[in-house]
Amino acid sequence: MPSGEITLRDLIAWTDHLLVDADGMTPHADNSDPLERDVDWVITARATAPMLPTVRGGELVLLPERVMIETGLDLGLLVRELANQPVAAVVLDTDQPVRSPIPVLRTAAITGELESDLNRMLTTRRGDLLRAGTEIERIVTEHRSEQASPEALLRALADHLGFTFTVLSAAGQVVVTTSDSATSGFSCEGTGQLAHPLRKQRTLVISGVDPDRLALGRLALRRAADAVQHALDHEASSVQDHATRTRLINRALTIAGSDARTAAAMLRRAGIQADGGFRVALAPADIPERGIWPLLTSLGTPLDAGVLHDDHAAWLLQSLHPAPAPTVAPTDAWLAVSAPVRDATDLGGAVRQATFVAVARSAGLIGAGLTRFDDLACLGALRLLYDHWGTQTLDEFVSALIGPLLREDRRGLLRTTLRGYLAFGGTQRLTAEHLGIHRNTLTYRLRQIRQLLAVDPDDPEARLGLHLALLASELPPPRQPDQS
Repeated sequence: MPSGEITLRDLIAWTDHLLVDADGMTPHADNSDPLERDVDWVITARATAPMLPTVRGGELVLLPERVMIETGLDLGLLVRELANQPVAAVVLDTDQPVRSPIPVLRTAAITGELESDLNRMLTTRRGDLLRAGTEIERIVTEHRSEQASPEALLRALADHLGFTFTVLSAAGQVVVTTSDSATSGFSCEGTGQLAHPLRKQRTLVISGVDPDRLALGRLALRRAADAVQHALDHEASSVQDHATRTRLINRALTIAGSDARTAAAMLRRAGIQADGGFRVALAPADIPERGIWPLLTSLGTPLDAGVLHDDHAAWLLQSLHPAPAPTVAPTDAWLAVSAPVRDATDLGGAVRQATFVAVARSAGLIGAGLTRFDDLACLGALRLLYDHWGTQTLDEFVSALIGPLLREDRRGLLRTTLRGYLAFGGTQRLTAEHLGIHRNTLTYRLRQIRQLLAVDPDDPEARLGLHLALLASELPPPRQPDQS
């Protein structure tokens, strides 16, 4: 990144008079971009001695064709001589090919007005950048004095400048962003992007930078980098005790479904990075932690998250094991666990998954022990219902298949009977033994069930739909995300 305010690339973007002669530029040994050279001023070569005023560095040299004709000097030789000076580039108004170790620009005609126009433009643009820098400093100072979060600082800069600011971790994960669409696959390389390294191998990226605003983007990047690093360091240092960390994690889990951005920021404040992935785990609040600790540690490193939904103990699991070890738990202990998540903005989905498994367990639809949302064999048909959990579509499906049964069977005996009957493939003897009732009682109940259903439970093609409808009817509705 150039140290100056204005580069050749900026100047070319601001005027239609200059074009790059890509064929005339000799590649640099260090593969540096020749258009990133700083431009301080514009000067014009003369036919009389001295040909150029004193060169101090960063000059754009206008070399008119008429000067070459009047002096009789060789163009290529003169350009190579200029390359020994600290000039930014040379501008020619001739089609004569030339090879040069410094950038060569072309223009239609070098007139007396061209030098004045370009210098006037440079002066005006520097003034604009000076004023922009002052306003950026004001925003940074204001948010720094308020000890604002990195997201609040970057959001203020984004709103003022119209750029998108993103902080990436060493693994390329989004730590904080002002974009509504940035994901874990966000790249810091691409057109219209500028990047600046931060500590802990993080990177600050500015996106949405048009060519004519690159100078402003570089200025904003330099000023913002120190400020956002300070804000990140302040967040990390603010979490000093277990209670504070637990409170931040709990709040993040609570609001993740309604405000993913703020939830991710709270995890960051708690010093939690999602680079290695994490899971959300829920268990009965009244079960001693020692009873489920073997289950938790078989998955990863547990971080206490307090009590969620008033009835579930919660943990955030980090440093995940690639293959969770099977662990035997006490008979009355169970643990509902989400699938792995690698982006903190997906925390809401992980909370919903763990909650779904927990309510299914509370409803008696899943056995005790450890149940992971990504264990499809264990979750079975419930996994098919998850995507429609709490939707009108699922409600209509249940109502169409077993609506009358739900209305008439207030004590739930008929539903329990039907579920057992379907589970044993329509075998009355096994169903009666499982329910602990006489076969005549089972026959009577099945007669009542058939009168209430629109489909026959003895029809093999109807059993799957009935089974899914029964499972769905016993799932408690999802909790509404916390909006506060």
